[in-house]
Amino acid sequence: MSTRGSLKILYHYRTRSRDSQSVHIDEMIAALRKEGVTFEIVEPQRMDSLSFEPNDPKSLADAIRTLVTDDALCIRLGSAVAEQIRKEHASRARDARRAMSLIRSEQEQQC
Repeated sequence: MSTRGSLKILYHYRTRSRDSQSVHIDEMIAALRKEGVTFEIVEPQRMDSLSFEPNDPKSLADAIRTLVTDDALCIRLGSAVAEQIRKEHASRARDARRAMSLIRSEQEQQC
């Protein structure tokens, strides 16, 4: 691609969650940025975590209260955690299969 510094994109989307949809969006943007494309991104606020101040019981209580009273947030965060666990598990399983394949290949070459 010969767009280094010359292509500017205004990209608007409505994906709020941090699930597989946003992964595709983030990866596409990252790949195009590597090619020098400039992006102006318009997106809704995405939330994939709930933060609180360390060593601050009130901050923790406020975060828990928010989670308990906001069903949509609870579902989004739960889905984000489940998706992250699936990705990590799939990645580890893929790495294990690749390692076993390399070991078998090495063993076959030695025979």
